[in-house]
Amino acid sequence: MHARARVAVAAAALLCLGGLPLAQDAPQPWIHVEVVGGAEEGNVSVNLPLAAAEVLASMIPPERIGGGAIQLTDTGVSVSIPAVRKMWSQLMDAGDAEFITIEHEDDIVRVARSGDEIEVRMARGGEAETAEMRLPVAVVDALLSGDGDSLNLRAALDRLGELRGDIVRVREDDRRIRVWIDEVPQP
Repeated sequence: MHARARVAVAAAALLCLGGLPLAQDAPQPWIHVEVVGGAEEGNVSVNLPLAAAEVLASMIPPERIGGGAIQLTDTGVSVSIPAVRKMWSQLMDAGDAEFITIEHEDDIVRVARSGDEIEVRMARGGEAETAEMRLPVAVVDALLSGDGDSLNLRAALDRLGELRGDIVRVREDDRRIRVWIDEVPQP
């Protein structure tokens, strides 16, 4: 019995080791989240193969990512997914444009389409705190490609897997947040 177990373990090891060169030849996308905070918050670094992020996303209950509406958490407002699709279609027909500009005291928020990307830029207190997000139109198209009242998170993650570089950058007084995709397991 012990001999059979050793043979099984050896065979499994050979199969795994034999697959390593193939796995190494095809680079896999990694998603990285880095938060460098002040003394109270500390630092956080998350490095996941995008495939693992897809598994995590599959564990999210459907009512959290769809259920017919997008919940705007702190507002108590919900927007139907079909309405979001319709609005998205109208925005895409408009081409390159600045869709939203909000200026209040020292705060500025801008949402625009430039080429194949949606850009969101926020500045608070002049330039002291900024946030920038660039999201390819194809990722939003994929997310909204679900049927009826559902979002297609899987398709959006597949599109993200085609990207390389920064997705989100936030700079505040003493905190930095960066989200990016590359083919390196650790930055």
